[in-house]
Amino acid sequence: MALTVAAQKPIHQTHAVEVDGAVDADGHILEPPTLWEEYIDPKFRDRALRFTIDEHGLEELEIGGRRSTMSRNGFPSTLGAMGAPDLPAMQK
Repeated sequence: MALTVAAQKPIHQTHAVEVDGAVDADGHILEPPTLWEEYIDPKFRDRALRFTIDEHGLEELEIGGRRSTMSRNGFPSTLGAMGAPDLPAMQK
């Protein structure tokens, strides 16, 4: 017997898809961290987005030679940990 809602319409039944591995339907494709420094027009290179290491050894985002105020220090290092759930938290 199908489950129904107040309007008496059958609820869509779902099932697990048999896939060996995982499919990233959210589209997390990571560019190389040096993408902008290497490929931007040389006249804009000093303003390129780049990843740097702060005084605490954490990665940070730098734009136009200044720290980004939109991301937390250490955040960029978590991007490379996508798809690696077995890494300890401090290594992500």
